Amino acid sequence: MNWIKAILVFLVVLFLSDGCVDRLQVDLEQTSNLPIVITGFISDQPGPYEIRVRRSFPIGGSNRYEVPVAVKKIGIVDNLGNEILLSEKSPGVYSTDENSFQGVVGRAYQLHVELLNGKTYQSIPDTIPLPTKIDTVYSKYRNFTNLIGGYEFYFDVFFNTSTNLNNNFYFLWKFRATFKVDTHPELELEQDPKGSTPCDFIGIDCAGCHPCNMLAKCTGLRNVGNVAEPKFIRVGPCTCCTCWYSIYNERPILTNYSFLSQGRFENFKVASIKLDDYIINSKIYIDVDQYNLTRQSYLFYKAIQDQKDGATSLFQPPSGKIPTNFQQIAGDAEPINGFFYTASVSQKTIIITKEDVPNGGYPFSYPLRLIKRTCVGVYPNSTTTKPTFWVD
Repeated sequence: MNWIKAILVFLVVLFLSDGCVDRLQVDLEQTSNLPIVITGFISDQPGPYEIRVRRSFPIGGSNRYEVPVAVKKIGIVDNLGNEILLSEKSPGVYSTDENSFQGVVGRAYQLHVELLNGKTYQSIPDTIPLPTKIDTVYSKYRNFTNLIGGYEFYFDVFFNTSTNLNNNFYFLWKFRATFKVDTHPELELEQDPKGSTPCDFIGIDCAGCHPCNMLAKCTGLRNVGNVAEPKFIRVGPCTCCTCWYSIYNERPILTNYSFLSQGRFENFKVASIKLDDYIINSKIYIDVDQYNLTRQSYLFYKAIQDQKDGATSLFQPPSGKIPTNFQQIAGDAEPINGFFYTASVSQKTIIITKEDVPNGGYPFSYPLRLIKRTCVGVYPNSTTTKPTFWVD
């Protein structure tokens, strides 16, 4: 059935990054006939937690966007009868209040969702397992010559961790690297390529400014001169000169017994960071999160991992349907998919700087070439909001 294929594609895209593949665009069934997909999790760490309620998109169709679904009520219920209601944060995204709820190790939780049409769903209860702490996270520098004769430079990131007393080997690891780049959008004057006007009209938003400001508003600079001889004054801060960027693992990192030795996972490689002048210029925050899962949650991520591996192999057949732990308890029957799970989480953070590169190991270019554009989009996953953990 087409909707089963659609769910497989939708879930892989939802939980992992999607590769760039040219597809034949074909109009299939209406999205209103496709299954509801509910995803989210809670842990023993402070919230807030987010739950997403979306309708999947048709495989091969022209619309590959998640369609938000409004709900009448959505709540998390534990095995003691306590219920925490979630509120809408944005279309299709529902959240607990800031720091108002935190999962408790040993308690079982399930998600209840009631749609506007009366259809109601609930997840199978999932118990937060005992936590296990990451022992160490460390990095190793390497470089090599690629096939075309160029040099490449990397930091590989590893971790060591011990299992808990119950020998629970159901682990999921998530990696994030965060770095900062400063750019100079004030050096990029807007010019009309046709030559009919000196620049694009941006608008007057300060007293005495010329209609043609010639610079993006986010620079905080305005033209008070004329078109031939612009003169810029600062009327506000630059909001697009500094960005922070994040690198994530593109597939689930699950238990690999080849790294298990006497109850410890040792020298487990979690990621490789390819360096360039800008990424390593300031510092790189490395976060490794370790999720202790229940067996049903582990099997869910294992199915996603198998799908990713199978999609990149010429000889690996599809691994089958990705499991769901939702069931419908009221309303006309409709396909339901997705997953709600619990986890205990521990995190380790290290910081890498250019001083960690061995002497002569990387040909830094100083002074750096100025980036004459807004910082947004210079690297993927950009934000102009300074992370709470970042210290300059």
